[in-house]
Amino acid sequence: MNTELLTQRLLARAEELGFDMVGIVRPIDAQTYEHFERWIELGYAGEMEYMVRTKHLRKNPKALMEECKSVVVVGVGYAANEEPSHDESEVTGRISLYACRQDYHDVIKAKLRELRDWLRANVRLAKVKICVDSSPILERELAVRAGFGWFGKNTNVINRRFGSYFFIGELLTDVELEPTEALERDRCGKCTMCIDACPAGALVSPRVLDARRCISYLTIEHRSAIQFELRERIGRWIFGCDICQQVCPWNGKAKGGAMVDNELKPSYELLRPNLIELLSDREFNRRFACTPILRIGRARFLRNVAVALGNARSECAVEQLAKLLHSDEDSLVRSHVAWALGRIGSKSARMVLEHAWRGEGDERVREEIKYALQLTQ
Repeated sequence: MNTELLTQRLLARAEELGFDMVGIVRPIDAQTYEHFERWIELGYAGEMEYMVRTKHLRKNPKALMEECKSVVVVGVGYAANEEPSHDESEVTGRISLYACRQDYHDVIKAKLRELRDWLRANVRLAKVKICVDSSPILERELAVRAGFGWFGKNTNVINRRFGSYFFIGELLTDVELEPTEALERDRCGKCTMCIDACPAGALVSPRVLDARRCISYLTIEHRSAIQFELRERIGRWIFGCDICQQVCPWNGKAKGGAMVDNELKPSYELLRPNLIELLSDREFNRRFACTPILRIGRARFLRNVAVALGNARSECAVEQLAKLLHSDEDSLVRSHVAWALGRIGSKSARMVLEHAWRGEGDERVREEIKYALQLTQ
């Protein structure tokens, strides 16, 4: 089979598998690599040390596969096809739309394995490497080069049909394929809605994100205590944040992809959860099985829920917060629960904090309780 025919059939097979976008690019040095290096040097990666550790691998796909001749780039739209209905209350939390479904890593990898098997069936001894998100590769540039869209000012790639609500994956292969590169022009224009809307000021300039201030980073990647001055800015987001995407005009008309009604069907009950129920839920692993939320673990998740309840300032959360402050084994959880009680600031919340102060043995948590008591004055 000649290269042109093989390429056409591979593209068709990718569409049959449910990929909404597919393109083929050459493995060349990334044009955005210097920008990425500068971003690292400025400290904008925060605690994501793996970014620094694998920096050299991101310059060229050949660093991951020396024999690579072609990169097959795929895109999967995940926008909701219908506006979900939900009951809003003072204790309703927020979870990013991408996470309210089966873990996309697993879904896309499974589909890419099928595409890999098809390629190997048509090209004997073909070498193939699968990459989805967590691989050290500058995949957004590959998506732009493949014609999926342009770099938005919120740092996401924006597509005219799917907005920025799409996942990206790649197949690296030593098979020679016809490139389909077609750059899309920048359509953000003078719009700065995403930059203006970020509560924490994480978008320091167009297409430059200080992850240390990003709500998605703070609730997912950040492993330690969240800085006091950033907690209020998180609002009621407990896993990720969609604000800079929600305000984007291109996302206002974004469509869901082929997998949204099947493998990647969203669970709208996860989108706006009851925070108090999450706080008292002892079945974290069961509730969030097979979703991206499971990756951060129970302690970080409860840290986030406590911060959200502190921002909700609801008296009805005091009882459950008190139980955690007195009994939870993880100091990260107890410290943020103390802050939440301080933010609620009621008489009952203060009584809980005073009682906990007398029995708390962890110095970091005692400092948090001390600060929380000051908030109640």
